[in-house]
Amino acid sequence: MKTGIILLLVLHIRPVRGEENLLVTLNTVHARPLALGGAFVTFEDDLAALAYNPAGFNPGPAGKSGLSWFLNPLGPVLCILQSDRFSDSSVPVTLSLVGAGYTAGRVRLGLILGEESLTETARLQRSRFFDLRDYEVHRNTAVGFSIALAPKVSIGAAVEWYIRDGGWRRARFGHRYGIIVRPRTNIAVGLCYLDMPEGAGKERLSLDRFPDETLNIGVSFSPWTWVTIAADVRNVSDEGRQKGVEPHAGLEIRIIDGLNLRGGFYKLFGDVEQGVSVGFGIPDVLTLLIGRRENFNWRIKFEAAAICQKVDTGGRKWILTSLQWMI
Repeated sequence: MKTGIILLLVLHIRPVRGEENLLVTLNTVHARPLALGGAFVTFEDDLAALAYNPAGFNPGPAGKSGLSWFLNPLGPVLCILQSDRFSDSSVPVTLSLVGAGYTAGRVRLGLILGEESLTETARLQRSRFFDLRDYEVHRNTAVGFSIALAPKVSIGAAVEWYIRDGGWRRARFGHRYGIIVRPRTNIAVGLCYLDMPEGAGKERLSLDRFPDETLNIGVSFSPWTWVTIAADVRNVSDEGRQKGVEPHAGLEIRIIDGLNLRGGFYKLFGDVEQGVSVGFGIPDVLTLLIGRRENFNWRIKFEAAAICQKVDTGGRKWILTSLQWMI
């Protein structure tokens, strides 16, 4: 059964001090992972997993097969109102069609289309709500897959290309791949490796804390069905010549059926860099408000995250909100 998903995710960024501009960008996948402190290597999710460890990518509910679309209804409106902000004809497409997923048995294919970069360069050029300035030269697109080799083992990989000043024809490519093993139903262990294109080694460093050319490991444990504790370690390999290992920890608690609370923390050993995060998620707003509905395919999901970072230059605060409508 084909499923359409309308997804709107707004990333609202306000630095801690010394900055008067209101910095906002459109995004697709980061609210839940960052609410967990970035400890997301072992989690199963839709586009969020495709952007972190592709082995956990699952575009639809368990047992469902078919095609899922992730659409941004705000995209066409922004393109009409700010047509002077871009010249590339692909911008309306990448703003409106955020991504897609297809499930066929044990194989899952996924696409993240034109996700806006979260690097310092992209963020600091924004001065008002929903400003499309420079979006066309700060876009990332990823294609990936996951395969359930066995009930307890899954692998995945993704290729990502970065569109900058040179446009699509001069895009640079990176890749990531990983594995998740579930030795028990409540325990998962994961590995993922990321390789950024030359010149884009800090692309995922600012918020996700993924250095270039490093192996990252993670483990998650659910002592009860309503609690998940996760821990990741960045920079396990030294290929990227990073400063040191960086532990991440996250906690997700299902308070009631339809409301999840999250928190997380990370610390870069040997440096002042550290961060703390909190957030919540409502997997289905309608279920929370009116209860479960039989033979009703709509699902509205809302997620939010707040991150405080301490870095060499001072501090940063980030607020992310996510709204998804599945039909």
